[in-house]
Amino acid sequence: MSKINHFLKKLNVWILIVLALTGIILIFTQYFGRFPLDEKYAMDTQYFYTKAEFFGSLSAMDAASRLSYLMIHIADYIFMLGIYPLMGLIVARSFAKPMWMPIIPLLAFAFDFSENILFDLHLIIYPAQIGFLGTVAGICTPLKFAAFFLSVGLVIAALVKAVFFKKSKG
Repeated sequence: MSKINHFLKKLNVWILIVLALTGIILIFTQYFGRFPLDEKYAMDTQYFYTKAEFFGSLSAMDAASRLSYLMIHIADYIFMLGIYPLMGLIVARSFAKPMWMPIIPLLAFAFDFSENILFDLHLIIYPAQIGFLGTVAGICTPLKFAAFFLSVGLVIAALVKAVFFKKSKG
């Protein structure tokens, strides 16, 4: 626990915040309009999709949309490298027990990263398709959202705990 506290006291937290904000700004502005992507193609923003929907979305995209999606995912990787470790650190610092709780943001990262890699692979090899991987991507997405929302809930609980503890202490 002391290593986590030492890490949290350093500049590293600010680096994680900057990474998360940079990623989210690039995603939501679509690189300030340079890589526009119609949201109907953004399968990873849906809570669930089938293999047929996964490949249907890929087939409906033109070359510019596929490039835009790849670029959006690069920003998403930057976001992931900031937000998930940050949430994990907040949870680890706020809840000494149970020790498994900080793993939840790491699971969200693993599912999000896997989903993006599977989509990016298909964007690159298009028009080739690997059916099994389309199915796996469709499984990773709801698991990503479940772990992400649970992580957000834990961070909110940590913030509430910090405010309550601060008030009761002082």
